[in-house]
Amino acid sequence: AWIIVIAGGIALTIANSGDNDSRRQLESERRAAYARLHETERRWQEQAGSKRFDEKRQQLSAQKTEYLGLAALRQRKLNDLQSTIRQRQLYKFLDRHLICHAHISGIGPGRQAILSSYGIDTAADIDRKAIAKVYGFGPVYTSKLLSWRNSIEQRFVFNPAIGIDPADRRALETEIATTRAKLEKELQSGPSELRRINQQILIARSAIFPVVETNIKAAAQADLDASTNLSRVIGLAPILLTLVVALIL
Repeated sequence: AWIIVIAGGIALTIANSGDNDSRRQLESERRAAYARLHETERRWQEQAGSKRFDEKRQQLSAQKTEYLGLAALRQRKLNDLQSTIRQRQLYKFLDRHLICHAHISGIGPGRQAILSSYGIDTAADIDRKAIAKVYGFGPVYTSKLLSWRNSIEQRFVFNPAIGIDPADRRALETEIATTRAKLEKELQSGPSELRRINQQILIARSAIFPVVETNIKAAAQADLDASTNLSRVIGLAPILLTLVVALIL
């Protein structure tokens, strides 16, 4: 009886070892099948999905809205120019006064060059925050620069009759015209671009769909093989255990 028990144990061990190898192989094949399936799904989303088409359509819709709002945008910018006429006249007036032509105590060519390297060349550029970033310019030189700027500003006379500066108006009209031309070009080519993207998607779908179908079947078969092997092992163990107990008795 003990010989039979030992032989049965050895047989069960060998059977389990073979089953473990079989399970490992089936699990490896199952992981490989799902890896191929996931890669195919990624290709589908990237090449055959509708994401590119939807993004382009949304872009065209936004451009259409922007195009229809150009007139209102132009009017808003004109209103801004109208409301800032005094500030613009003052800036242009200050911008005509160069620091290098001024006679500011203690600020000679060397310090003027330093200011220029920081973008401070005219009275319009002088600002307390801007000067604070300049190395070597403490409260004394800051005060001198601000005093000189204030002396220039006191000579400014606002002329409301001038209205919006023609140069500012031309710059605005050029900006609006450039934007309009760009949007018109994009919107005119939009339908053909959508058709091109749609055709690319259809071609990709026809090429990838058979691969997707094959990989889905392979993954399903791998699941079935793994579950069938597990069921066989589970069904065999009670039989062997019952046989061993019977032999012992």
